[in-house]
Amino acid sequence: MRPPFTDIQRIKRQAKRTVDQGHLDVRRWWSSKYSRPHNDPLFGTRPIHAWISEMYEDAYERVRDLETLLDDPDIRQEERRNLSQRLRKLYKMLGETDEDKAIGEDPLIDQWEKDLDEGRMPDLDAPVPARKKM
Repeated sequence: MRPPFTDIQRIKRQAKRTVDQGHLDVRRWWSSKYSRPHNDPLFGTRPIHAWISEMYEDAYERVRDLETLLDDPDIRQEERRNLSQRLRKLYKMLGETDEDKAIGEDPLIDQWEKDLDEGRMPDLDAPVPARKKM
């Protein structure tokens, strides 16, 4: 039989602290990657910084894979848009949200696609942005 919850405020504070510390994202990533429940005791077998490091390693590996797929000149436009959107989400998660970061071959088209992805009408009269040296 479960004990009744007696201190809801304490539980809420703990939940907020977990979210504020970024542990919730790590637990969700871990749960998804290893197909385990988020409260599985195996999560506690390694320190949190080890899981965070592995999560970022996986993210950088996905970035590399998506960038490689985007280099294929024969990729369909719809698939390119989908891959670009996934890549932007990863860049955002990794804190690499530089507005001038070109994802495709043409920075102007990249900007238009970004505007459309965010629900804005692209400015078709905007000047061509300069490419940023990588």
